[in-house]
Amino acid sequence: MSNSDFIDGMYQIDTEASPHVPLYNYIENNSLQDPFFTQVLNPLIFKKRKDHNREVGLSVIPDGEKKGEKWARVEAKLEPLNRLGLLIFNVEQKKIHT
Repeated sequence: MSNSDFIDGMYQIDTEASPHVPLYNYIENNSLQDPFFTQVLNPLIFKKRKDHNREVGLSVIPDGEKKGEKWARVEAKLEPLNRLGLLIFNVEQKKIHT
């Protein structure tokens, strides 16, 4: 997905959800990602507001919170699927298990 498509998707979600629920947009933004957020995403959010007929751009909160180790986060999500036999990478095997 391109950065442009990503921002368009955020605007679409905001348009559909905001009349019904408060919406908070967080984008991961650690010290290595900050230049990308500041120089690429933020200006694109501002530019795209015109494409989406908005007076105000999206409210995006940079999320600089320290995350746990990536391996532990991935393993925590996949282990239950694996234990239940639902983690399948081969489409042919999926046919056997369903």
